[in-house]
Amino acid sequence: MSPINALLTGKRKRQKTEWTPEAQEAFQKIKDALVSAPVLSSPDFSKPFVIQTDASDTGLGAVLTQDLDGDERVIAYASRSLTKAERNYSVTERECLAVLFALEKFRPYVEGTHFTIVTDHYSLLWLNRMKDPAGKLARWSVKLNQFSFELVHRKGKLNVVPDALSRLPAEIAAVDIDSFLGVNLNDLDESYTRLRDNIVANPQRNPSWKVENGFVYRFVPNKVVLPGNVPEWKLLVPRIIRYVRNCQVCNEQKAPNTAHAGLMGKEKKVQFPWQMISVDLIGPLPTSTKGYSYLLVIVDWFTKYVVLFPLRKATSSKVTECIENGIFLVYGVPQFILVDNGKQFVGNEFVKTCENYKVQKIWFTAKYHPQSNPVERYNRTVGTAIRNYVKGAHKKWDAEVAKIGYAIRTAVNEGSTLHLRKAHERNERSYNLRKRDAEFFVSDKVWKRNKVLSSAAKDFAQKLAPRYVLCTITRKLSKLAYALEDENRAGLGVWHMKDLK
Repeated sequence: MSPINALLTGKRKRQKTEWTPEAQEAFQKIKDALVSAPVLSSPDFSKPFVIQTDASDTGLGAVLTQDLDGDERVIAYASRSLTKAERNYSVTERECLAVLFALEKFRPYVEGTHFTIVTDHYSLLWLNRMKDPAGKLARWSVKLNQFSFELVHRKGKLNVVPDALSRLPAEIAAVDIDSFLGVNLNDLDESYTRLRDNIVANPQRNPSWKVENGFVYRFVPNKVVLPGNVPEWKLLVPRIIRYVRNCQVCNEQKAPNTAHAGLMGKEKKVQFPWQMISVDLIGPLPTSTKGYSYLLVIVDWFTKYVVLFPLRKATSSKVTECIENGIFLVYGVPQFILVDNGKQFVGNEFVKTCENYKVQKIWFTAKYHPQSNPVERYNRTVGTAIRNYVKGAHKKWDAEVAKIGYAIRTAVNEGSTLHLRKAHERNERSYNLRKRDAEFFVSDKVWKRNKVLSSAAKDFAQKLAPRYVLCTITRKLSKLAYALEDENRAGLGVWHMKDLK
């Protein structure tokens, strides 16, 4: 009615009105709506009524319904446009006004009964909680107190029918769906076809759905106050060969909105001292007065016994020599060794030495996943202790390393096997709250997080690089660790599940 009401606004009696094409179109739509057969039901006064309301920038809408035979049946519709003054109301005030309008229209049905009001705004709660309302708000409050009702909040996107009544209908945007997505109407998935057939067969039961040119559209109200060209009838895209999921650009650039994959790993079972050790390097540090630049940290998993070795160079031969002479030939050969993917550990010299001493297995942590190696926790302790000693004399960081190692080794550590198990269970519960269970398999295609560094010389910024690169799983080490290769068949090492999608 808005185009016709606009012609009458401000007109005096017998004053001529110029009929417009917009008014003619609105008039024809009104006639069609009046002569068509809306599915209305007769009221059953033995059952409760439900009033659904909504307000837009231009009008108010309301629907009176009842639950009859298990279906929501419409008893009556009502709508009107807003006056010039009412259009200046706040959103909350307009929603209140819609409720009052509906109560006045449907008073013959609901007066003296207990009924339900469904609205997409907490308008009545706001009005009821207001202290000492005055003016129109006080009058509205008095009117509402005449009725006995229960207030139910329904999100705007679900409050379709009264929302549609409160605003002008939107046109469907023309989309060449066949050329855009390559969809064949004769080759749609079964669920899409079933939904389309149901909408065509029962339009009165699906007021928020319609079929145009063989495709399904859903009415999604536009809540933006400013006018725009965004259509409110949205196309329901068929399930077409995982179209969006297979988009190369989207997969390279977009981060997943789900929790990271991979639950916490199982606890390592160690039963005696030096059964398993963790190894890591700290550095490079400032070259000390004695020529040291690195610190090799080794921790026994069972006793938390720490051994520190200052190194002049962090080469594979130097690291291997320290581990052989300082650990194997002093404390015994461990069954297992946990290290990162540094070149000192993946080289042949270290691996061959471990094989010669019959080390059962070398475990390599996944790339960019240092938290799986407990030696990292002792790196922090050692680093803190060194900072406390050196103060400003950074070239003397190695002077007190022996004392620091002794202090850590002789401190009481309550990490017994029982305590470690309890700690693992506690940490597992906390860790898994923000993770989801998942698993990949050999030959699976996955997207790996792209770990690159910015380079001013090459005009390359890490923030603008693709977030993910496509890879193939070549080996499954566990449910959490996978060996990958890129599209050129180049090996990328072992990666943790948290960096894959």
